Parts: sequence; C-alpha cells; structure tokens
Amino acid sequence: MTRKLLLIAYCMIGLGYHQVQAQRYTYWNQLVNWNGITHWSQYMRYAPAYFGPNALPVPEMPDAILRGKAYLESRLMQHNLLNDRTTNLFLKAVFPLGENAQLELSGVPLEYYHTDSATRDLRRARNPEKSGWATGDLYFGTRVQLMQERGGFPAISLGLYGRTASGGKLDDARYTDAPGYWFDLCASEEVGPVIGRKTWIRWKALVGFYSWQTASDEYRQNDAIMAGGSFGIGEPGKYWLDTELSGYFGYIGNGDQPIVWRLNYKEFGKKHNWGLMFQQGLHNYPFTSIGISRSLNLPRFSRARFRDVGFDAY
Repeated sequence: MTRKLLLIAYCMIGLGYHQVQAQRYTYWNQLVNWNGITHWSQYMRYAPAYFGPNALPVPEMPDAILRGKAYLESRLMQHNLLNDRTTNLFLKAVFPLGENAQLELSGVPLEYYHTDSATRDLRRARNPEKSGWATGDLYFGTRVQLMQERGGFPAISLGLYGRTASGGKLDDARYTDAPGYWFDLCASEEVGPVIGRKTWIRWKALVGFYSWQTASDEYRQNDAIMAGGSFGIGEPGKYWLDTELSGYFGYIGNGDQPIVWRLNYKEFGKKHNWGLMFQQGLHNYPFTSIGISRSLNLPRFSRARFRDVGFDAY
C-alpha cells in the first residue's frame, strides 16, 4: 500500500512539474507559433541585432605593429539600449611568442543584464525572466608580424582568432552557445612628428573574414566580410586618442551587418596604463557603450623593441 501511495505521489509531482513548465513557456509558444516538434533554439535569429551586446561584437581593431609587450587588461563596460542595460567585466591578456608573434586571450567572465518584455519577444528569447547573470565566451588567437614599417611602406600583420561556445543563457539571447572564428590583415603607418616634435599621428586599416555557427537548419553558418579604418593622434609613451569605424557584413541579412564607431583615449605609465572608451552602434548593433580600463604591464614576459605608439601599444 505504501509503495502504491509513493508511486501515485511521484506521478502527481511529475505531472504538476510538466504543467508548470508548459504554462511557463506558453507565451513563447504563441509568439513563434511553435509546431511542437522543432527545438526552440532554431526559432532564434543568430545575429548581433537580436542578441546581447557581448554575443557577436565587432572585434576591436589591432595595431599592425607587434611591440613585444606583455600585459593584462581589465575593463568595466556599460551597454545601454532603451530596453536592455548590460554591465560586464572584460579581461584580456597578451603575451609575445618570440619577436614576430603574440598570443591573445580575452573574454567576458561575467555580465548582469536587465531587459523588458518587448526586447525579450523581439529576440525570441524563451526564458520568461528578463534579468540575470551570464558568463561569456572565451576568445583566443595569435597575431603574426608579416612586414615591418619602413621606407614609406606600412606595417602589416595577420590575425587568427577563435571563439569557444562557453557563453551561457542562450534562452535569454545573451550568447549563441556556438563557436566562431575570424582572420584579418591589418596595416598601419606612423606619420609625424606634427604640431611640434612630440605629437604623432597614425592610421590603421583592416580587412578580414568572420564566421559563426547558428542552430538554423537553413543556414548552419553565417559568413561575413570584415572591414575597418582608424586614425589616432598623441604623444608616444604618454597619451593617445584614437577614433575607429569598423564592422562586418554577413550574407544572410537577418541583422548580421553591425557597424560601430569607437573613440578610445589612453594614458601610459611605467607599470600601469588606464583608458576610456566610447562606442556607438550605427547599424545592426543597437547599443551605446562606455568603458573604463586599467592594464598592468608585465616586463618579465615582454620583448619590447618599439616605441609606445597607438592606444593598444602596451
């Protein structure tokens, strides 16, 4: 008798749980007109216009010169959209690999977000909760010096990068839970001195290819052309102001063509550097972002051979 009562109680608890879960996702089933079979992730649009600000960001432009300096950077970011406010920590580490290559690791270890029902429904997020915590993807890569800057020719470097699927909260449209990669060619050249003997200017240009996986049966992968340009001015080793326009252009056309404008300011010290960043999304990236960064130089692991020119010349 006792076993029968326990079995009945177990069945009732299980039935109640499934009923609660069914009610929990009723709004989403009606929103996407779910067919009752297809996995919910296939109804999402894997594009930067329909995810959080850290899911598919536009990569920041590097300098074509590898300066042989090792450093650790931490950055506190605030991303504001009318109905999505995100605060996150960003970490980055760079270590030289010989004289003509460097290893780069970066990612968002933690973010806090708050959205509303309209944004949740626009992104087809399945989770009814509209705020919470999420961990981000890990980025890894290497940059190789192909040509030094000399004789009126710019420096050129090649970057090869990958992204893990470690990001969480796919059901909240925070991260895609899918890997990606990109590679680029970057050129840069120093011009100066101008405005006296201490101030220099520097331009940068970049072209590349960006690819990321989706859960769609129709498009298993999205491919994009990357492009960007930058202009900077400052006093090497003391401060640098840099403005950048860059983006990538996916072929699906589902909000996958983000363009951003960035303004970076950095001051350099012997042990620590600090900086400010402003970023404005112009297309398919509906966020206005600000950030403050602090970096620690690691002279023990450095192989510095060049002057500190450029906002990322740690």
